Amino acid sequence: MNATPIGMKGYAMDEMPLSENVVKSLDKDTLVYDIVYNPLTTRFLKTAQDNGLRVVEGVDMLLYQAQKAIQIWTGRTADFNEMKIAALRSL
Repeated sequence: MNATPIGMKGYAMDEMPLSENVVKSLDKDTLVYDIVYNPLTTRFLKTAQDNGLRVVEGVDMLLYQAQKAIQIWTGRTADFNEMKIAALRSL
């Protein structure tokens, strides 16, 4: 799991939190998760995918956090799918 801004557009976008050799050595059942949401597919995730690993992009975590914040502040539950469409259009 990458929980740093490494790989984020405008911040070390071409870098990875782990070396390519480490990613290649991961067990094929490993799930690779990157909380970076822009770009959707970071170099870290692309490298993991290229090596047959399952990956999860960070945009959903960002949206679930936003959805919860809206609920806390307004008492309303935002539609996750509408939020995701809007986010993907703007990224």
